[in-house]
Amino acid sequence: MRAVGFHSEPTPTNEHASPETGDVFALTEWLHPRAQIELYCQRNSHQLVAWYEPSDQESPGDFDARHDRYRQMIASFTGSNARLALVLVPDASHFAEDLETLVSRLLELDRLGTEVRCTDPDRPDALQSGEQMLGIGGRSPQRQARIRDSIVAKASRGEVLGRTPYGYEAGADGLLKPVPGEAEIVKEIFETYAGPWHAPESKPLGGPGFRAIARSINDRGIRTRTGRPWSALAISGLLKNRTYLGTYTRYGVRIAGSHEALVEREIFN
Repeated sequence: MRAVGFHSEPTPTNEHASPETGDVFALTEWLHPRAQIELYCQRNSHQLVAWYEPSDQESPGDFDARHDRYRQMIASFTGSNARLALVLVPDASHFAEDLETLVSRLLELDRLGTEVRCTDPDRPDALQSGEQMLGIGGRSPQRQARIRDSIVAKASRGEVLGRTPYGYEAGADGLLKPVPGEAEIVKEIFETYAGPWHAPESKPLGGPGFRAIARSINDRGIRTRTGRPWSALAISGLLKNRTYLGTYTRYGVRIAGSHEALVEREIFN
């Protein structure tokens, strides 16, 4: 999968050696962010196509420079010849200076049809990473704590926070409800990818790849919620989303059976 690296720590003057493919390393703090992203791509078979990283003169607190790099990245994702890519960051603190900025950027990228993932194995979800590491701009510590408590309380009840996955909408009770039409497309994507033999007693043979599935859907004129054609990245993200099993996960809270599942566990696995 295509990916771009985004971080906010200047490269050290001494050259770092990138870990060789196949070597076993832990993503620990002593690794420079660039090396963390490179290692993540090696382990997950991503193709790094671009870097958005600070110059040697940029200080860690230069949020204007970070914003300029972010807008440069957005510009690369738009236009007639633009190609989307997964955005990889070490953690949310490299991507935004506060939680409100983070959410705004995540939503903008979602509208374009891509997403942000953290290489931090303990907090791969960018929103969860931001909740742990970022403050809420311009708010007192007490107010920040109340907002965080409110977010976690809603999550613990399975109420929808932020955007809803394709195939679902937020009901009047705040819980996820299937969207007719979209839900059928979700089921089709999973069943197509699983292949014809996905019964529990059968060994899956596997179906078409991400690009072939996206092409099949696009050829029928079906678009994402943003009105864009389906991409391999969008198909991959959908297939990895455990929300379709009826499990709601956000801010470290996971609730099984909080809403109607669209996919059987045998197919998802």
